[in-house]
Amino acid sequence: MFLYRKGSSASCAVFDNNLGTAKYMKLKLCETKSRPAGTPRVCSTDEGTFSQYAGPVRVNDVCGEVTAILKQDGIAIIDRVRLVPPCK
Repeated sequence: MFLYRKGSSASCAVFDNNLGTAKYMKLKLCETKSRPAGTPRVCSTDEGTFSQYAGPVRVNDVCGEVTAILKQDGIAIIDRVRLVPPCK
């Protein structure tokens, strides 16, 4: 997984499939900045069966929360959530 920042305004993620065959992949990047009550946070998602990569996905927040899932034969072999640094 590759995580990028654009200055102090945006985050971007790409999820690489280096297994040599197409796999189900899901990459979701969400804003973490505070929003008014009742307002859902903004997320960008790319999912499907990919032979090379999922993404890129982008949000307008320097600190994004990214979820990456890769499945083989219906079983998640990667299921990870992390923050795009620098997050506090």
